[in-house]
Amino acid sequence: MTLLREMGRAAAAAGIVGALLTPASAFAEMDPHVTYKYSHNRIDAYEGGDHIGYVRMAGQYKMYIKDTRCDRFSPHGMVDSSKKEWWNSGGCKDPEKLHKVPHAYHFMLKFKGEKPSKWSHIH
Repeated sequence: MTLLREMGRAAAAAGIVGALLTPASAFAEMDPHVTYKYSHNRIDAYEGGDHIGYVRMAGQYKMYIKDTRCDRFSPHGMVDSSKKEWWNSGGCKDPEKLHKVPHAYHFMLKFKGEKPSKWSHIH
């Protein structure tokens, strides 16, 4: 039991030291501060005023996703009828990606490490 306690203390200390030694820029990269703009069947995402991607619905079965920045925080689309997430696998160099999704009434946009958009009604 004592050995397990010591291992736990060592792991906690290593975590604290690692957090203190991690450069602030690494934390800033993990938190892109995305804001969302909602329009008719579309949710656009912005970071610091720059357009970084969108998700667009064409009816209740087709979702288009566009990634406009090349980093690991690609936009992911979701619909209320599935737990699955869709994204543009071609990244920012490809045009918007079409996905056939299950019949849905609402959709959302999300980025890794960010709060997702609100659910938006499909018109």
